[in-house]
Amino acid sequence: MHWNNANQCYEKVGRIFEVDGPHHSLSEYKYYDAYRDAIAADENFETIRFTVETIKADNTDFEALIGRKIYQNFKNNFDKNIKEHLAEYSLIFIPLAVARVQKTILEFLLVHPELFKKEKIEIAIVERDLPCGAIAIKSLQDLFFNINEILEDKDKLPLPEISLKIFENSKWVIDTKLHLQASVKDESFSFKISLTSYLIIPF
Repeated sequence: MHWNNANQCYEKVGRIFEVDGPHHSLSEYKYYDAYRDAIAADENFETIRFTVETIKADNTDFEALIGRKIYQNFKNNFDKNIKEHLAEYSLIFIPLAVARVQKTILEFLLVHPELFKKEKIEIAIVERDLPCGAIAIKSLQDLFFNINEILEDKDKLPLPEISLKIFENSKWVIDTKLHLQASVKDESFSFKISLTSYLIIPF
């Protein structure tokens, strides 16, 4: 996110780096790449493309690239005082983190459908920054419940009970209520205790 002084608002600004293999010289890939770049540009993302040959030859002027003004904006954002901006960070990024946690769990369940037959599954979420794990699990459980409510009995797919452990980074937690009374320890403990039976999700 980049603060636009003229418009007095935050704007989404980003860079996408692509390393293109030789197949990108084919006409159909050129069309697809141009389409992707246009969609990215509409979202205020600049796409910077390198060929495999350029990377292998180490001919990229990364200093000139990083010297662009936008990277100073990235640095300024990175250097911001967390405490001063924690409220806005929480509002902006927790919903995104929740969605990523849920996506990870759903993809894991799709790959391991046998887990649906278990009474309980154990999940440990290591939160490197903003708290998102407990909210993700609770809203996922609510989603499964609501979907199953409108399905015929033969089509229902109950979500097993989830035993959840959260490993937090306390400096990013604006309110401990966001953990929804889950079992919480400092993230450093995730390296000190046995979690062999858990699905571990680092975020």
